[in-house]
Amino acid sequence: MFEVKEGNIFDVKVRSLAFGGYGIARVEGQVCFIPGVIPGEIVKIKVKSIKKNHFNAIALELIEASPDRVEPVCPWASKPTGDGRIKPSVCPGCSYQHINYPAELKIKQQQFVELFTHTGGLEDVNFLEPLASPRELGYRNKITLHTELDEGVMRLGYFMNDNHDVLEISSCPLASAAINKLLAEASAQNGFRHSLHKHMTVTFRETAHDGALFWRNNPPSRMSWLKEETPAGTISVPAESFFQINPDCGAVLINTTAAMLEQLKPDTVIDLYCGTGVFGCVAAQHGVKNIFGIDNDGPAIAAAEFNLKKHGAGNFELLAGKAGKLFSSLKGRYAPETTTLIVDPPRTGIEKPALQHLCATDIKDVIYISCGPDTLCRDLAIMLRNGYRIVSTQLVDMFPRTAHFESITLLTRDNE
Repeated sequence: MFEVKEGNIFDVKVRSLAFGGYGIARVEGQVCFIPGVIPGEIVKIKVKSIKKNHFNAIALELIEASPDRVEPVCPWASKPTGDGRIKPSVCPGCSYQHINYPAELKIKQQQFVELFTHTGGLEDVNFLEPLASPRELGYRNKITLHTELDEGVMRLGYFMNDNHDVLEISSCPLASAAINKLLAEASAQNGFRHSLHKHMTVTFRETAHDGALFWRNNPPSRMSWLKEETPAGTISVPAESFFQINPDCGAVLINTTAAMLEQLKPDTVIDLYCGTGVFGCVAAQHGVKNIFGIDNDGPAIAAAEFNLKKHGAGNFELLAGKAGKLFSSLKGRYAPETTTLIVDPPRTGIEKPALQHLCATDIKDVIYISCGPDTLCRDLAIMLRNGYRIVSTQLVDMFPRTAHFESITLLTRDNE
């Protein structure tokens, strides 16, 4: 077998993009991963490192460009230079700024399907058409910047590819216009720079109601709850608690969940990882009689209680703590055949105890909202082995220009 060595240079054709944004090519049958390229392109590459089952390379020169290639908006994104060479990305946030958005959405859908079939071993899945973000730029309502003291100069920006050094930024094309304006105004003030210290975080956040604001490290202890406008009404959110960073696609998830609940018509909804209770509010507005919410974030649970009362929920109970333990504590308090579980976990997926308890119950329907398609496929494979089947799944592009995306999957089981 031909031996690839570090420093070798080859011309290759990019076959596809893996989940995460790396181009895939082959050299003498060996798999190669290359950042900053597009399927169909021919590039000159240099081998950077050799791994057990593949090797990593950097693109030296763009020999034949894809018609889907565009000029990135961000100056730190990967782009060809005037002499045909490819400048690598400095900021790891955006993997797809060099690709037009329709092509990005198509690529993400292909990755989504491949993760189901190759990673999860899931076949005959009903994939619905992907839902694009109404805005591919300027959609983020929150960014978190980091500080680094470099030879007496305080940098403020994103971590670079090494996840250590800080890239100074004056604006971010993914952030809302209001956040970029506030960042520019704050950075222009001498007092702001003097208030920063090494290894600090500075969070910029915006809502339509509150405008743009920022805090250093943690929000002020007496800071009022923020207010987010959603299809379920105004939702109060503690500043430190989770809320979708793309309000437009957050609204898509809410409306899609509402349509599913309207179809399923459950008597009870268990909202696992409920956060500030937005899906509980949706359930109440669609006639669900009994609502349980579970989340490990105490301030979010307090806000959820306020939101559910405000939006007309009658019989509801909220529990703060670990999902697995508290979920199992509800056993015997609901009728499984008329219950729908809504689960919206972090990127790591459903906690193992919670997933084990779910598989041991007879809960009929599950709405699984995921920001981690790899862990979603892992969890779905386990659920399918325990009596569930997938009704449909749909990609929601919550994070345009980045390697990430959201999805919503409906599962059911035919209880005897």
